[in-house]
Amino acid sequence: MKITNNDKNNDLIISIIITYLPNLEILQQTYKSLLTQVDQLIIVDNTPEGSPIVLDIQNQNIEKITTIILSENVGIGKAQNIGIERAIELGAEYIVLSDQDTEYPSNYISVMMDSYHNLPYKNQVASIVPDVRDVHKNGISTGFEVFEGFRSRRVFYESGCHEITEGIASGMIVPVKVLKDVGLMSETLFIDWVDNEWFWKAKYSGYKIIACTDVAINHIPGDDPTVSMFNKKKVHNLSSPVRHYYKIRNGITLSLRCKYIPIGRKGHLFYHSLRSYAVYVLQGKPRLTHMRYASLGLLHGLFNRLGKF
Repeated sequence: MKITNNDKNNDLIISIIITYLPNLEILQQTYKSLLTQVDQLIIVDNTPEGSPIVLDIQNQNIEKITTIILSENVGIGKAQNIGIERAIELGAEYIVLSDQDTEYPSNYISVMMDSYHNLPYKNQVASIVPDVRDVHKNGISTGFEVFEGFRSRRVFYESGCHEITEGIASGMIVPVKVLKDVGLMSETLFIDWVDNEWFWKAKYSGYKIIACTDVAINHIPGDDPTVSMFNKKKVHNLSSPVRHYYKIRNGITLSLRCKYIPIGRKGHLFYHSLRSYAVYVLQGKPRLTHMRYASLGLLHGLFNRLGKF
């Protein structure tokens, strides 16, 4: 059964939600806000030994929901790829990727797909992404990053569709034909920078990344509230030590070796990773633990050691 708002385009749309130790209430908000808008919904559970919450959803046999229990944390990229491959088997023409902590408005899919189909250059579009509202910051827009040479600026659009450099995975809609051309998500990065790497790869292949600001999602970042550095503007999030490891390692690795990234973005990414290292070492508590993980991330990034920590 196709969703009514997209009958004219005959789109078969499947959403994939990746879960890891999910919160019941938040996960319910996520999948219930998507379920009536898509043809099928796939939940890929990355929780070691399986999440009881996802297992319960599986046992309920909810119409239109398929669950894939991995019973181990295989990384966000591999989990996304497993979901994508299943969606393609089910005949998906468009795939909506989602985190477990995103809430979608009831008109999300219709607005996004109408905007996509109205683009005169839609065949050149790799992905269309929404405006993102950060729940930790009173629901304000996080904006979009645009890179010009060695400089980055965050832009905020009031409405319409705009070409951007990159977005986030949650809420992104991708035509299956683009995935078959560009390729799937990086599995060696495991987590962090996985979505960015795919956006860069798509742009390197000649595609555009489009932001649709006529609709917004509510997103709950997995990090703690931001912390200040040297009493300056609060710009950094503190996560667990192992997340700091991945952020620094992957940032350094991509800045040094990824052929998809323009030289200016490489320089910015390398600087950002070093600055993050300083923040995590000086602000993380317990300090020795954060220093150990951040230092290993820096070392492994320099020597191109990837995969699961």
